[in-house]
Amino acid sequence: MMFVSMALLTPPVSANPATRLESVHSYLNDHYDTTEGGYSLKAEKLSRAEPTFSALFALNEFGDIATRPPSINLTKTKEFINHLQWTRIKEKEDKYGGFSSAIAVTPSVMSTYYALRAWQILSLHNDYIGMTEVEINETAALVYLNRTFTDEGSFASNVGEQGSLLTTYMAVYSIDYLARLIEEEDGTPYQKTMDKWLNESAVVDYVLSCQSGDAFKPTPDASVPGVTPTAAALLTLDILDRLNAVGDLQGVRDWLLARQVVTPTAGEYVGGFTEGYLTNDTNLMSTYYALKALDVLNAITNYVNVSLVEDFVISCQAADGAWALSPDSPEGETTYIGIAIEALTLLPDVNVVTALSVEDPNNRSPPAIDWRWIAVAVPLVLALVAGLVALRLD
Repeated sequence: MMFVSMALLTPPVSANPATRLESVHSYLNDHYDTTEGGYSLKAEKLSRAEPTFSALFALNEFGDIATRPPSINLTKTKEFINHLQWTRIKEKEDKYGGFSSAIAVTPSVMSTYYALRAWQILSLHNDYIGMTEVEINETAALVYLNRTFTDEGSFASNVGEQGSLLTTYMAVYSIDYLARLIEEEDGTPYQKTMDKWLNESAVVDYVLSCQSGDAFKPTPDASVPGVTPTAAALLTLDILDRLNAVGDLQGVRDWLLARQVVTPTAGEYVGGFTEGYLTNDTNLMSTYYALKALDVLNAITNYVNVSLVEDFVISCQAADGAWALSPDSPEGETTYIGIAIEALTLLPDVNVVTALSVEDPNNRSPPAIDWRWIAVAVPLVLALVAGLVALRLD
């Protein structure tokens, strides 16, 4: 009986995370660099701006970094973003003022955008010790962004390259944020900074040159419109308060709404948005940008099938706890976590924490009775019974 008792008292193996929220927390913990303060991509150990923004957005929505003490060292993370900016070189160099994806890597408009979005979240928590002592050089960032401006009125990802609607949106968003930050810090009027560093009319003309029917193409020379460039166009015009420059916003709205898959016709995932007409590629990124664009148009409530898109976004959580571009993926990527969480925040009456506090189908709780207990206990019980029978026969 001693052996049977020991078998039955043996604790089960440690349980896997039981909810989707616990799964993403576990993933983020594994990709946080306690030394640098940033987050890494799945296959790296290198802290980067993009996954750091993604993690911060998620943790901010979860309420983790509003607690005191917060779940991570916010000051160290802010210092990491500060170290990404190229300010220790001569101003005449192309890289001056930009933010790189990782320390000592060439900066780009995209990495600058994500670094500034991370900075924006961190600045919401300046009450934490040492946060106000860490600063970025806003004017230097404006110098860098201005260098990526092209003759056609767009912004390129890097100096000397061709621009696109997406990089133009990211640059305009960054300039807008920096202008507001400068006004907050030293009182320089927002519009004065915008007028100095942004050729608004040229940008608007460029955006409109990318329009194709009721949607927008990535560049004027591109042939096919898509959800992502359409969203980038609308988001850019919204920042500049020029949405009225688009003649038929209702047509754009309807084109975007038609990209949601409510009734699949070619095996598409239900609930999400495809990138274009008959592309049959329901994916998280297109869904994210579609919701961003429709939010600008005040066309989510009563227009989008919210329950279906919520289910789609949540189902894109991969088996490892991160998010992937589509459902049923074994592995996700750190950058998609923030994209998914931001998409969920755009949906009316959806509480992100509540929505994710459900059992994770990829990491279910172990059964109440571990099969290993049975595997050990049953043979011992049978042996004990056989021994007792033998004694009685004697």
